[in-house]
Amino acid sequence: GILKSDYNAKAATVSAGAVRIDDVLRGRDVCLLKADVEGYEPQVMQTAQTLLATREVPNLQLELSRTRKDAEQTCAAVKMLSRLSSLGYEFKQVPNQLVDAELPPPDSWQQAAGPWARLPSFPTAATAAAAAAGGERRPKMQLAYDIDFATHSTNLVARRRSTPLGAASLPWPSLGC
Repeated sequence: GILKSDYNAKAATVSAGAVRIDDVLRGRDVCLLKADVEGYEPQVMQTAQTLLATREVPNLQLELSRTRKDAEQTCAAVKMLSRLSSLGYEFKQVPNQLVDAELPPPDSWQQAAGPWARLPSFPTAATAAAAAAGGERRPKMQLAYDIDFATHSTNLVARRRSTPLGAASLPWPSLGC
């Protein structure tokens, strides 16, 4: 790979085995699932579809990279966000100025009125309203990706409120569009 800050850097190829998150974490409690894989979050989340569908992961953190030059990967990201939303995950965007701010103690942030309440929703209220108004042809998460995704990457955190009846039994979306 290439360091984001030095595009002239030398790159090395590294081979690594691939494992499915569902296989590695089967039967384990997971309080937070984090994925920061330079735009391949849909592929990672697809390997955790059983874990995610069975309500065993109350919190997510994703650092999404904008993939405008790869329409298939952009589509996969939007499908992933839509699926996670259908499973009851509520997304918030973590602006860069808050990334290094002091965090509340563990096990308190979900109930704390402070940081969670101050984070902007993803999609924002304006984007969600535009999607709900019916005049927009793009789905809500596509609009959020197009409008609310402000830079080359964005940090999203999500907590699971509830899973709508029947949502967990729906198949995970394909990665292709």
